[in-house]
Amino acid sequence: MRDIFLSNWFYDEENIGCKIASPVELIVRLKKLIKLEFNEDKTALEVQKVLGQVLFFPPNVAGWKGGENWIDSASLLLRLSIPQYVINETSIMMQGKPPFEEEDKGNQKKYKGKVRADWKEIVHNNTFKNNSQLFDELVLQLIQCSPTKINKAVIEENNAQTDSVKKIISVAANIMSTPEFQLI
Repeated sequence: MRDIFLSNWFYDEENIGCKIASPVELIVRLKKLIKLEFNEDKTALEVQKVLGQVLFFPPNVAGWKGGENWIDSASLLLRLSIPQYVINETSIMMQGKPPFEEEDKGNQKKYKGKVRADWKEIVHNNTFKNNSQLFDELVLQLIQCSPTKINKAVIEENNAQTDSVKKIISVAANIMSTPEFQLI
């Protein structure tokens, strides 16, 4: 272990931010950053089901496959949308995946749940930043991989807020809605 942690390649830029966060890692990260809360426990469970990882219920004794297996058409859309559901205070429409090794027959129940968050810490840490600094500072705070692929123009184009607090929240949510936020 010592050799690994002391080796130069371990800290190379190409090896940082190259792991896709598991669903539980993503939820915990959002809980830490914006104090994400679910309106009821069932909502938290349904989000875990849609994302493909229900805590303490692995699909088999080997556990979850991880990596790119965390990403599919349903889970990616939800992963990228959670911050937008929070700031828009809208319900999340979810349809769970079939249980392990069962065929999807299209009869999975749909579930509607709400999430909320407390953006105070992010707002407090970025209140005195001017518009040109805000994006760069939030990227440094929120993105763990190389942020060179994030298109600043797209993030700012989708942000028409004039109120400084709403602008900070909107830019942060837009950054959290990028694929780069999914990497750790």
